[in-house]
Amino acid sequence: MNLKICLVPLFILISQNVSLATEPLVSDQLPDFERPPVQPSQTTTTGNSSPEGNIEILGEESTPTSEDSAPLKIPRFEALSSIDTRWRYQTNASDETTHNRVQYRWRTRTKVNLDREGCLQLGARISTGNEFDSAWENSSIDNDGSDAHLDIDVRSFYLKLDCLSENQKLELGFLDSKSEGELGLHGDGWIDGLRYTYVFDGENTIKLTLAAGQVDDFENVGFYERDLSGANYYQMTVVGGIGDDIEYLAEAVEYEDTTIFRGGLEWAVSEHIKLIDTIAYEKVYADDKDLADLVTVRKQVQQFKLGLGYSEVEDLGDEEGINLYPRETFFGRGENYFAIVEFPVKEQGKVRFRARNSSSDDEGYRVELGISWKLR
Repeated sequence: MNLKICLVPLFILISQNVSLATEPLVSDQLPDFERPPVQPSQTTTTGNSSPEGNIEILGEESTPTSEDSAPLKIPRFEALSSIDTRWRYQTNASDETTHNRVQYRWRTRTKVNLDREGCLQLGARISTGNEFDSAWENSSIDNDGSDAHLDIDVRSFYLKLDCLSENQKLELGFLDSKSEGELGLHGDGWIDGLRYTYVFDGENTIKLTLAAGQVDDFENVGFYERDLSGANYYQMTVVGGIGDDIEYLAEAVEYEDTTIFRGGLEWAVSEHIKLIDTIAYEKVYADDKDLADLVTVRKQVQQFKLGLGYSEVEDLGDEEGINLYPRETFFGRGENYFAIVEFPVKEQGKVRFRARNSSSDDEGYRVELGISWKLR
């Protein structure tokens, strides 16, 4: 099946007035910058009328007035960082310890506004790590003899046009592999090409994302080292909802000679089942093969986010075109049962505990306890 031919009819079939999907619980992508509102060049506020609200830029509030006729000044440079550390313990199928170490991760997203309205932006992502699907580094605090090292590189470097309209944006260059849901491309990876996003407004909302480019050269983390040999990856993703309680995800990807479909549903059931807030299901299907299934139930108790789930991931080895999905390495091959607990530390931090088992031939238990801290 040629994905480039079927994009339009597929979008027509699944487009409805809906709301955006919920933030994933398992994956932890570094969030992007929020687009700040831009004040009109002239205001018509007269008499005792007042503006509709305050505009918040980097935590500072400014209240527009009738005398302030100049466009809102946007900071020339912005940065958003995340510092993480975790203890990871893992065994193989024979209950032998394969990992018992402390790891760390640093990720920074930067943005340079090339004009005062923030329309044209130059973005970059700098992080530790030397793999497509991981930015984690090993520290010297471990018991398995692994060598501590430090790799820092610029993974992404791109131009972003954020003012085509209020509802659409275009990104060109060495892009982050942003992904909705849990089983898509890993957030530490890349797509070298272009990405277009359009949000359909209405009673609810539909978000359409189209991407095309190269996903390859996995050994070269730095964008300047990657060899651009031509596009081999085409993606269309639609997220939204049905009514107030159901959210959906639909994605079609053509990578090399493989067509991959990914879909998901999330149902808010707290009105019907008091012990559960949401139930989510996600599936990846590729070339007549079930690649992955994921079921998650979530509950928030005061500040604690709780998750229990089951996943089944097919072990397809290094088969070309399929080994990209799923890239979230927490899910082991075979059948897995997992539990996740998160709670915030002040406004910038969070503590996360994750544990899962695996029924595959070479994976066993995996336990993680870590803390993340966001800086801006």
